[in-house]
Amino acid sequence: MIMREAPCGYLSLSEDNRILDVNRTLASLLGYEEEILKGMKIEYILSKSSCLLFQIYFNTLITLNGKVDEMFLSLYSLEKIETPVLFNAVRRESKDGIRYDCILFPLHRRIEYEKQLNKAESETRNAHYRLQSVKNKLQEAENRLDQLKRELLEMEKRIDHSNEGFL
Repeated sequence: MIMREAPCGYLSLSEDNRILDVNRTLASLLGYEEEILKGMKIEYILSKSSCLLFQIYFNTLITLNGKVDEMFLSLYSLEKIETPVLFNAVRRESKDGIRYDCILFPLHRRIEYEKQLNKAESETRNAHYRLQSVKNKLQEAENRLDQLKRELLEMEKRIDHSNEGFL
């Protein structure tokens, strides 16, 4: 028996990837009734890229390791709204056959945090480049000022030298 109101999504898959059981949390997240999801192939609720990833890696990993840890997938709700999730699964054998028990953690906030972090990193890089540009311009101005000082000193020496003849 699964926890129908768990704080994360749960589903159980058959060996051919049909949904055997699903909790209310996941069904609600996707906008479905639990009974409608039962019997449906999981590929139906996966985005196209996630479906491909699932088909390529899931069966291989679950067969080799008996589990799948932290697979990033995107699910489609009934309204075709994409929901990113972190997917974990374990393979279980029983007298009824093989089943895969899976938990799914929605990642709405994590994606937002990562976007904010990426934005802050980008802004920091841009500020660094601007600062470096200002430093370069300042160095160029200092070099030009030094050059002008040398030229001024040369002019003063020439004026002093030419004034020596008048005195």
